[in-house]
Amino acid sequence: MGADEFVAHVATHAGSVRRLLRRLLPSGEDAEDVYQDALFHAYLGLPTLRSPDLFGAWLRTIAYNRAMEWQRRRYAEGAACIRSVPHHPDGEVSTGIAEDAEVRLDVATALGLLRPEDRHLVLLRYRDGWPAAAIARRAGLPAATVRSRLRRARQRLRRGLSET
Repeated sequence: MGADEFVAHVATHAGSVRRLLRRLLPSGEDAEDVYQDALFHAYLGLPTLRSPDLFGAWLRTIAYNRAMEWQRRRYAEGAACIRSVPHHPDGEVSTGIAEDAEVRLDVATALGLLRPEDRHLVLLRYRDGWPAAAIARRAGLPAATVRSRLRRARQRLRRGLSET
């Protein structure tokens, strides 16, 4: 597949890829950044595309993987920033904000223990406030499956938070 064909295929699938990324990432700006990154990786990976008929699914898979990588980097960067919070010489944290940051670090660390697809469900439910039925419709899963995956994810989060 040449560059012109690549551009034509991207134009056909751009809307669905952008919608996917907007669902996975916190802002439209982040989604656009990851979209550009996904296109770059897709272009570099063109020799691995076995069937041009599957270009859309292939591109969405690349975009999803880049979004998950972005999420992992975001959590790692947040952890690094939180570790740099100044402390008093006697070991006390210098501000109330730092205590909140430590809690966020613990939660981010625990979220990192979840599989990406479960982390996505947890974030939709507890960060964005979506009901399980709406998550199920978006994910294309039965509502009972979403509820049971959320329950198991909460159990993993509790174990992860109790270990930190």
